[in-house]
Amino acid sequence: MKLSDIADVRRGYEDPATFLVHHNGEPALMLDVVMQDQFNGLDLGKALEAEQSKLQKALPVGFTFEKVIDQADVIRNAVNEFQIKFFVALLVVMMVSLLSLGWRVGIVVAAAVPLTLSATLVAMQFAGINLDRISLGALILALGLLVDDAIIAIETMVVKWKRAGTGSGPPATPGATPPRQCWPALS
Repeated sequence: MKLSDIADVRRGYEDPATFLVHHNGEPALMLDVVMQDQFNGLDLGKALEAEQSKLQKALPVGFTFEKVIDQADVIRNAVNEFQIKFFVALLVVMMVSLLSLGWRVGIVVAAAVPLTLSATLVAMQFAGINLDRISLGALILALGLLVDDAIIAIETMVVKWKRAGTGSGPPATPGATPPRQCWPALS
């Protein structure tokens, strides 16, 4: 038995339609482009812009090609928003560290963030990791942990110096040495 014996098979639109697309109140066809893994969304946006202009010229009269959503704009806005929030957070961390922990301790904490971030971005570049929402979120979390750990390490170092009887800084009297655990934290 063949399928044509029991049914009429033909190419065409589903009748009745179960999924209709409208754009600006007009019936429309939707073309969805999905990005491959490890592809840069901003590069994809540029390539789609070039392709869109080619397709628009080839369309019949009365048809238009419009973007409903542009993921490249979403990515660009997310990266810009991250940069603004990151620099504001960095400034706040540096100011709070300098004001609350003192100049010497605060400068260590404040310097740890940009130095670590620079090294991380270089490592990400070599590893081929792009800046996207996941990696930006991971950077934000990691920077919070970094600041917290830096403050704890510095406070521990200061407490050990005080316990050794040397005050809040490096040894001031001959023969007074800070505990050995302090030196790795200083380097």
